[in-house]
Amino acid sequence: MTSSARAPTTDELLAMAYADGELAPEAERAFEARLAGDPRLRVLVADQRRIAVLAREAAPSEPLELASIAIERGAPFSLLAFAGRALLVLAGLWTILWLCLAYFESARRPPIAGAALALALGLGLLALRAVLVRRATVHLDPYRDLRR
Repeated sequence: MTSSARAPTTDELLAMAYADGELAPEAERAFEARLAGDPRLRVLVADQRRIAVLAREAAPSEPLELASIAIERGAPFSLLAFAGRALLVLAGLWTILWLCLAYFESARRPPIAGAALALALGLGLLALRAVLVRRATVHLDPYRDLRR
């Protein structure tokens, strides 16, 4: 029985490495110089990128991704997100109202400190939510033990 599979050519291997960002800086510059003048090479790189996209779409979800989705749908985290966004919208509306009333010099304006407080609270709630989500999923992070 004969196999129709063949070993990849040097150009195909370079295209794979380039598409994956695995070439050393000097090799990448040399490859890009060849790439500019070789349409066949551009097709090889485009094919490798297309394969990478298809592979990512076909791959099952990672445990970290699944846990994040479950947490995002949880009531406390959804409530924090809603409250944070609502406060940001309130701060924006408050500021717009303040600016509109500032146009009419005789109009009584609400203190702008209310908008600043709503902004700070909204950002604080969203930051708290991000910290809590990270804390709940850090044990699933495959990169947690890497040191830079």
